[in-house]
Amino acid sequence: MNFANIKLLLIASVILVALGASAIVAYWIFTRQLTQESIFQNQTPSSVAPSAPSTSFSQEGSNLAIKTYTNTEFGFEFQYPKDWSFHANTFGGPFTKFNLVGASPEENNLPNPILPSILINIVTPDLANMANINLRKLNASTSVVVVAGIQGTKYEYEFEGTKKISIYLPLGEYQVNIGTQKRYEDVFNQILSSFKFLK
Repeated sequence: MNFANIKLLLIASVILVALGASAIVAYWIFTRQLTQESIFQNQTPSSVAPSAPSTSFSQEGSNLAIKTYTNTEFGFEFQYPKDWSFHANTFGGPFTKFNLVGASPEENNLPNPILPSILINIVTPDLANMANINLRKLNASTSVVVVAGIQGTKYEYEFEGTKKISIYLPLGEYQVNIGTQKRYEDVFNQILSSFKFLK
C-alpha cells in the first residue's frame, strides 16, 4: 500500500466513525425527546403576541379572571387563568405541527419548552404512536377520557422525578397532546373543562 492509499483509508475511517457517532447521538436524543411527548429539536424562541392570524387571546368576565385562547388554524379554544401566559411554537421538530406552552406566574410567565407546565402539541400520528409505546415502557397508567366530546387516552406517569399527565386526542389527520406536570392539575382541569373543538 502506498502513502496515498493509506491516507484515503484513514480519512474514510475517520468519516465513518464520525457518522456512526452522530447517528448514535441523534438516536439517543430522538428517543429521549419522544418520551417527553415531543421532539424539542431546533428550538426557536417565539413571541407571546397573538399576531399570527391563526390564534387569538381575549379577556372575559368583569373581573378578568380568565382569558380565552383561540386557534383557528387547528380549530380549538380553551379558557385559562389570567395570570398564566401561553406561547406558540416555542420549539420545532419534524413531528410537531404546532405547539403551545403554558407558563405559570411562578415561572414569571416565561415558557419552558423542555419541561412545560402545560403543553398543547399538535403532532403527527407517528409521534403519537411512538409516545404511546414509550409511555407504556414508563409504566404509565392509562384510562379513557372524553374532552369536548372527543374520546382519547389519558396517561399518568413519572419521568425524571416529575409526575406528569398526558392526554392524546384525534384531531383530523393529526393528534393533539394536552399535557401537564401533576402540580398544575387544577389549571389543567380548568383548560380541559373549557376546551372546545371549533371544526
